[in-house]
Amino acid sequence: MKRFSIEIPMRTYSESNERVHWVKRYQRNKAQKHTIWAMLHNHKAPSLPCMLKVTRIAPRSLDMDNLGGCLKSVVDAASEWITPNLAAGRADSVQGLKIELGQEKGKVGYYAIRIDVEDP
Repeated sequence: MKRFSIEIPMRTYSESNERVHWVKRYQRNKAQKHTIWAMLHNHKAPSLPCMLKVTRIAPRSLDMDNLGGCLKSVVDAASEWITPNLAAGRADSVQGLKIELGQEKGKVGYYAIRIDVEDP
């Protein structure tokens, strides 16, 4: 059963294939985390156990290796919303939180992230 769903217009990039300066990558990841936090913090966080589904919507698909790197900061921010008060980077490894990544084909020029929280 779906508990929560939100679609956030946001473009994500394949971190493993992109050759940019580390400061630019850091700033982009920080901005992504802040955007996710800003969209989620007004909603009541679900209780554990739950399943977090993060879906990338874009005109082109990525292979599974690149998809994980592309959505890492999004998953980190959403996990910290569900399980607050943990050390940075530890929220996505909590027992009772299952994470599933996916992607959908979108219209040309449309990029978004959909976050669904469901019962396991």
